Amino acid sequence: MRTYRFRIATEADIIYSCLVSSIAFWLWTVESDGFHLTDTFVLGLPFLPESFPAHEAHILSQLGQAHDVAIKRNPTIKSNAGLKVLNFNRQSAAHISYQIDEVIARAFGLPHAFLELVRDRVQNLVFVGRDQTRSTASNSFEREAYAATC
Repeated sequence: MRTYRFRIATEADIIYSCLVSSIAFWLWTVESDGFHLTDTFVLGLPFLPESFPAHEAHILSQLGQAHDVAIKRNPTIKSNAGLKVLNFNRQSAAHISYQIDEVIARAFGLPHAFLELVRDRVQNLVFVGRDQTRSTASNSFEREAYAATC
């Protein structure tokens, strides 16, 4: 298990909210392998608590707490290589993730069209039966869209 340390709980809430955003999920599928969640990827994300204005940081902290509560209401047990693994249903908190996406997009000045692209990608991968995978996705288009917003 990985451990990340923060100066105060609010920072942990902000980072947690960013990690559960559709934007972070999308980045993981485009910039990483979409399977292994590495320290290199997590520590390379552009979501630092000080990156956000105070108001947005406060909202992200509250949304992170709300997301944590929401997913804990929907635990699932999965079997992986003979081991039982506790997991949580991301769908049960999708409405909170979408609010987090809005705050992040606003704070970073991301266009709404980009946010729609990200949400469509996440829905295709997670919520709609995985019709599109890394091997069939238009990652070059997505990377170009991402690069254009940075």
